[in-house]
Amino acid sequence: MFYPLNYPTDHDGPMPTVRSYVLAPVKRCTDHRTGHEETDPGAVLDGELDGFLDDAIRMRADLRRQGLGGPGGALNPADRGPTSR
Repeated sequence: MFYPLNYPTDHDGPMPTVRSYVLAPVKRCTDHRTGHEETDPGAVLDGELDGFLDDAIRMRADLRRQGLGGPGGALNPADRGPTSR
């Protein structure tokens, strides 16, 4: 499932889950936009975010190469043109 990096604030419906932290029985922290996972949620909660940031930057660059990223790199419906609404 893909969620944009800069989810629009004027969206309809609930906000999507951006990141989940599972502390037991299996320890895992997952970014649902990029699919990046870490197996030490304690380190992530302590600020070890490099893997998440690297994947977010890589995804934004991929979107821009595909012509889908807006000025902030977000994949918003307005960025896709009039046929997406």
